Amino acid sequence: MPGMSGVEVTQQLREEHGSNRLPVIMVSARGSEEDIVQGLAAGCNGPSPHPTRPNMLDPRLDPRP
Repeated sequence: MPGMSGVEVTQQLREEHGSNRLPVIMVSARGSEEDIVQGLAAGCNGPSPHPTRPNMLDPRLDPRP
């Protein structure tokens, strides 16, 4: 992503919107354990491999706990 990494975008979103108001799913071809841990530490709700299918994302976007 030009200008900012996905981790940086997630951190900014969390600073502006908190952790419960806006679900963040990281869709990335980078799937190493380190990449996943960095995304989760930044506040994403979960990683998803790229390419992904819509049915893999729908349950993760449900705002209910």
